[in-house]
Order: sequence, then structure tokens, then C-alpha cells
Amino acid sequence: MTITAKNGRATGSQLDEQLAIDTIRTLSIDAVQAANSGHPGAPMGMAPMAYVLWTRFLRHSPTQPSWPDRDRFVLSAGHASMLLYSLLYLTGYDLSLDEIRHFRQYGSRTPGHPEFGLTPGVEATTGPLGQGFANAVGMAMAERRLAAEFDRPGHQIVDHRTYCICSDGDLQEGITAEAASLAGHLRLGRLIVLYDDNQVQLDGPTAWAWSEDVLGRFDAYGWHTARVEDGNDTEAIAAAVGAARDDPRPSLIAVRTVIGYGSPNRAGTQKAHGQPLGADEVRLTKQAYGWDPDLDFHVPEDALGHFRRAVPHGEELVAEWQARFERYAAEYPAEANELRRRLAGRLPPAWADELPAYDAGTELATRNASQNALQVLGRSLPELIGGAADLSESNLTDIRGEPDFSADEAGRNIRFGVREHAMGGIGNGLAYHGGLIPYLGTFLNFSDYMRGAVRAEADSGAIPDLILIATGSELQLAVSARVELESEGIRVRVVSLPCWELFAAQPQAYRDEVLPPDIGKRVSIEAGVAQGWERWVGPDGAMICVERFGASAPGVHIFAQFGFSAEHVCEVARGVLTGKLRGVVAPVPDHVAPGDPT
Repeated sequence: MTITAKNGRATGSQLDEQLAIDTIRTLSIDAVQAANSGHPGAPMGMAPMAYVLWTRFLRHSPTQPSWPDRDRFVLSAGHASMLLYSLLYLTGYDLSLDEIRHFRQYGSRTPGHPEFGLTPGVEATTGPLGQGFANAVGMAMAERRLAAEFDRPGHQIVDHRTYCICSDGDLQEGITAEAASLAGHLRLGRLIVLYDDNQVQLDGPTAWAWSEDVLGRFDAYGWHTARVEDGNDTEAIAAAVGAARDDPRPSLIAVRTVIGYGSPNRAGTQKAHGQPLGADEVRLTKQAYGWDPDLDFHVPEDALGHFRRAVPHGEELVAEWQARFERYAAEYPAEANELRRRLAGRLPPAWADELPAYDAGTELATRNASQNALQVLGRSLPELIGGAADLSESNLTDIRGEPDFSADEAGRNIRFGVREHAMGGIGNGLAYHGGLIPYLGTFLNFSDYMRGAVRAEADSGAIPDLILIATGSELQLAVSARVELESEGIRVRVVSLPCWELFAAQPQAYRDEVLPPDIGKRVSIEAGVAQGWERWVGPDGAMICVERFGASAPGVHIFAQFGFSAEHVCEVARGVLTGKLRGVVAPVPDHVAPGDPT
């Protein structure tokens, strides 16, 4: 299917759209040029399709990037990372323009390839081509499994899609063929992939190494396919995505783009692929866009305002989902609590109590010991899901009594076929999604086939998002708040800090282990003055405290009046995470005037 929209006179909204798209392009150009390293051409060509996806279709919340029912977006073409960083900054994620300026610099949150756990809004570590594609397949499988487990008639609480942007290099990699074949077999209709079909790769034209009918191959896999002839035709792109959303099969949309679009001397060539444009070419390109060539990292107010509509829209989506979840919890409290636990990454109590133990000298094949443990874990950990690469009979990886994951049923036993590399990437995607714990099995000898996926996962760091620091009785507030925040997908560490002096006397390595320097979002909780806590909270944190004399009332009531409740701690924590709150937070009780010593 080929989709083309009719061209007509540009309207005001179309002009706003073009300004927004060119802002993505110029930010990407400037960041790569400042770093003197990177890939400017792909973001320049992909900007329209990414813009359409992020502003018209993607259900996300920049202020709550871990919202469980968000759509997942994976940039499999990880070398085009500035495309993603530009979108994250422009739409209002916790990623500053200063971080964009420090692209590819040590210590920045904008590394050369996206890294999960480092940058808010990055769903997967990508860079090795094809890995992100396989991750996206795993995420789509996770959504289907969780929906099958938790949705009930009249209560659809797991209801999102997985979107992916890939390059020709992604589609040339073998892992993508493996993953696409399985995705088509499983009919993962909530997976939509946009293919940056620019006909250029690092060495030169793709025709040097590639002449296959890509869409024909994916048709054979059982995918819905479409082609958009003009990568700047936003209406045609939107129509293609809309059609894909309505199809029960996974979808691949080939979008014909121009690498380095707008560059007078490099557009459409490999010279726009993996190196900065150069100062002179940057000026010429900005002039071609109608921009002031003397302005670097320029973000027009109209463009920023246009993108930042994502903030209130995302908050509305979250509020609507939370209201639906509360209705669900009222009718299905056990299921709601189980989903909260899963999303928070907490294991159930006594999950390991029944694991088998063996006396010294017992002779037992390791695969049998593994199978015995797996059956116990399968009962105590319902989030466990996985399988083997056509070796379940040998590796003994089935959870007995559980159905298979198929096109018709989202069971716990996955039949990966002889696809070790895709199995690794899909397993990573299941883990990235949240709510499930994947396990995979093969012979050690065959694990070499999945080494790329193992390496990519090892390079993914989950960073605990916020630290709650308390002492004494206030610790209970921190623990209660953590339960609530983690149910929202926010990773929280609770630290007991009863003595500043003793803690300060410990070696720096120990202090950094307790309070990691890279987690600057912190909240202290103490029913006393804030003075002194600023050392441990830092400039980006907040201190829940009492900055006046107390009042006379029952303890429970007075604590709530002064803001010492789990609800208020959660409120402050959310404010810290979004950057709206920092410093002293000392509410004045409703019935007490400021400065009243009673």
C-alpha cells in the first residue's frame, strides 16, 4: 500500500508544523557540530515522521515518564540519538537544553547512543543495529501478556502500543529478521515500526549491498506494510500510522526520506551520515531552512510552545488512567495490588521459601535442578515468563501447566524457535517494559549467537529515580510514600540517616553507595528545621520540615496539618521529579497564622 497526501497551500498550522520540524533538525545539527562527532543526517531526514508520531499518536507524559500505560517508543537507529534527545527536551521531559549542548560529553545525559536508565524517556539502550527492533517486539509481547492477566470486562487498564523507528542498517541485521518473523507469527498488532528508507548507509548507497524487496519480505512474515513516498508529507505519514493502528498485524511503514535533508552539499549522500556537517555547511543548511545562520541551539518560542502542549495533555492522560485504575481497584482489589507490586518491581513475600535444597553429594543434572527451581518460581512469581530457542525439551524451560504464548493466547511459555539472537533482544524488551521477569534458555555453545543482546542489556543501567531520606519515626512516612510512588512506576530508594556526623565520617565510596551522586532528586523528611539537610539533599531536592513552633493537637492530626503524611510526601516527591519543587517545604497549618507560637 502506498500512501500519498495531496499538496496544497500551507496553512497557519502547517507553518507551525514546519517550524517545529526544523527545530528538531537544527538542534540535532548544532549538537553534533558542537560535539564534533555524531550522526546529523538521519535526524534531519527523520524529523517529520518523528514529529507526527510524537505529536499526533504517542500517548506519553513528559512529567511522569514512567507512567505504566504509556506508549513505548524505541529508536532502534540509536546513532540518530539527537532526534530522540531533541524530542525529549522539546516536549518537556527532564532534559535541559544545556544537556543538548553537551551532547556526547562525559557525564552528560545525552550520550552518543540512547542509554536506558540514564535519560528520562529513553525506553531502551540502542546503538547496535537491530537490537531496538527486537526490544520493541518484546515490549509488544509484554503489553499483550499483562493485558491478558489484568484487564477485565469494562476495565481496560493495560492498553498501549509500541512504536519503533529503524534504519536500513537495522533491517539488514539478522536479529531483525529473526524478531520480525516471530512477531508476524504471533500477530503483534500493537507493534508499529517506521522505516527510514533513505537509500544511504555509512559506506554509500544501500544499492551497493542491498536489492531486496523489503516490504515483500515483511509481507511474507505476516506483517501489514505500507509505503510513504515523501518523507516530508506529514499527512501521508499520519494516514499510514492511522491505518497501521487499525490492522491486527504488526506493521512496517517504509518512509522515503532524504538523509541530511536541507544540506545543500551533503543531502542524500553518505557524507551526511556519520560526521558533523562542518561550520560552513551548517550555515548554508540553516539558510536553506530560512533560519538565522548565526544562532546556535535556537528554539523559537512558538515551536517550544507547540511541543510543550505534550505536558498538560500527558497529565490529562495520566489522570484519566488513574481514575480508571481506581475504579478497577475498587472492583478487583487483589488484581490491582498485584499489578502495583509487579510494576514497582517488588517480589512477593516468601517467594523463595519452597525452593528445593539438596544435600552435599547429591547427584542431579543441572538442567533437572533448574527445572525443579523453575516450577517453584513459576508458582510464587506469576510475573515469570520465558522459554528457549527450540530447546525446551533439553533445557527443561517450560513452566508446567501453563499455556504457550501464541497468536491466540498470551501464555507464559514462549516458543522462540531457532532464533537465539532475537530471543535475547526480545527478552530485554520484556524486561524494559516492566511488570514481567523474563528468563531464557539455550545451550552455552549457542549463546554466542545472542552475545550482542547480552552486551546491550549489560550496558543498560536502571537508576532507584528518587531518594527519600528520613530519620526516626519519619521513616515510616518514607516507606509508605515509596509504596505509592512505586505503584506509579517511580523507582524510589529509602535511606535512614539518623546521624549526620557519623555518616560524614564514612569513606566517600560508602557515602556514594548510600546516596549515589547521580541521583540528584532527593527529599528529606524530619519534623524539625531544614538547616543541615541541604548538605544531603542537594540543590535539586526538597526538605519537608517544620520552620516554626509547633501547635497543640492529637499527634496524628498535627502531623497531617504540618505536611507529615504519606500523601504529602508523595506530592513533594512528584514536584521534585518534575523540577517544580526544591528547597524548604514547610506547610503552615490551615488554622494557624504564620509566626503564631501556639
